[in-house]
Amino acid sequence: MRINSLQNSYINFQARNKNIKQADDIQRRVRMCFPMMSPTYMDIFYNCHKRNLPDDPKSERAEEIVDKIDKQISLLRNMFSSDKAKSYNISSDSELDVIKKIKIGNCGERAATAVAGLAANGIYDVETASLHMDLRYTNKKTGKCEYSVQEPVDHMLVIANPEPENKDEKNKVVIDSWMGFADSMSGAMQRYKAIYNEKQLKDKLKFHRSMFRINYAEKYNKLVDYNDFYLSTKLFVKPEEKFDENQLQLLGLNCRLKYPELVVD
Repeated sequence: MRINSLQNSYINFQARNKNIKQADDIQRRVRMCFPMMSPTYMDIFYNCHKRNLPDDPKSERAEEIVDKIDKQISLLRNMFSSDKAKSYNISSDSELDVIKKIKIGNCGERAATAVAGLAANGIYDVETASLHMDLRYTNKKTGKCEYSVQEPVDHMLVIANPEPENKDEKNKVVIDSWMGFADSMSGAMQRYKAIYNEKQLKDKLKFHRSMFRINYAEKYNKLVDYNDFYLSTKLFVKPEEKFDENQLQLLGLNCRLKYPELVVD
């Protein structure tokens, strides 16, 4: 309920912002042009993976399907990986052809198709980014940070500036084709906070709680009292790869010819 109400609160804002509306139209066309089955999406939103039901044929079959798709996605990424970048080499549209054919992918593949959709619509100021978590344990009395870490949350998105002559950061738009939205940076971060809450991040929080305990004991030779510390977590977006404009122009031309349904009228 919280996520749905949060999304609905942005309808009026999106209608007033032409850049967000255009980006949202593009990501919708991308999703229709490149339908994908996502094992992560199935796992998180449909709870069909590892439901912990012993001797349940449906549960076992669901796990087999998700594992198989995961392996296929790994093979796909290995095919198009390069030594210089973690993301796809988008100078060619061959990757898109494969994604179109096999119809599987996670946020990385969604990001690749979103970049193609933006390029097809003449938007070339584009970069991929990943979602990270900043975690800190701060002493309540001294204000000293005793433990801090920045860790990826394993989610890829795209940031675009539809008006490159406008260098204001507020002009940038987040396109998340995996979750199915486009929004301002501040709006996107509110969405991510609602989705990647403490429950979703509990394994990471538990791990770093233990790491803090170990580090504190090694440093001060005593056990940590967690009541003496504030735990703060903050999600942030880390840019990953800024694409060359000439490269995107070529990709956009190829996509307009091969996938005209990507172009917003």
